Amino acid sequence: TTGVSDTGFFTLGHFNNRLIAIDEQCYNGGWYSDDTGRSWYKYSGLPANTPLLCIAAPFEQICLVGTYGSGLYVLNVNTNSWQQNNNGLGNNLIVRSIASKENIYKNGVHKRYIYLATNLGIYQSTDDGINWTQTIPGNYVAVY
Repeated sequence: TTGVSDTGFFTLGHFNNRLIAIDEQCYNGGWYSDDTGRSWYKYSGLPANTPLLCIAAPFEQICLVGTYGSGLYVLNVNTNSWQQNNNGLGNNLIVRSIASKENIYKNGVHKRYIYLATNLGIYQSTDDGINWTQTIPGNYVAVY
């Protein structure tokens, strides 16, 4: 087994029962544990030498990581590696925060939204993070 380095500044997240640690200081990338943190394994696909700023698993359907300048990454559950997902997002994007919301209407209709707070504005996805549309321009730090 491989252990997570103690030289980074890690943020913890999850995807279903998997723990995920991402390094905000860009030295160690992303790691995962399927045994409640006893053993850690390094992910592939995340950009090297890039701070990983935030992680979220909206509705436990998708896992997203926001980066400093490389945009958004999504976990490919078939290959267990990360891939860039910037459909509709600007270039050199800084993704600082990820949030999700589900509206349930009294007629039984469910609508899911995922939001990103970025240096270029607030972006919204209505298709589980596949495509993105800027809803408000500006430089944002958080969305909730």
